[in-house]
Amino acid sequence: MKSNIEGYAYYYQRAIDKDKYGYKPEAGGTGLGKTYGALQCIKENQHRKKFIYVSHRHNLLEEMSAQLESSEIKYSYLKSDSEILNAFIS
Repeated sequence: MKSNIEGYAYYYQRAIDKDKYGYKPEAGGTGLGKTYGALQCIKENQHRKKFIYVSHRHNLLEEMSAQLESSEIKYSYLKSDSEILNAFIS
């Protein structure tokens, strides 16, 4: 386990270290550090693992994409059909 992580990052890293695949849903209020913890784990493990970050809140997806971009980590931001159509006709 990486020694320099704590909080939600530590929680996520435990699953990564067990070399488990799967979906790890995480419910909780805003401001608890879930997105920040996920970003820390992605940064720490980007060369040995692949990640899928899912949220129903677009501001979190945009925040994550901005952080990944500023860290020069490759990512894909998949949008819904309605979002693509709205962008196309706007």
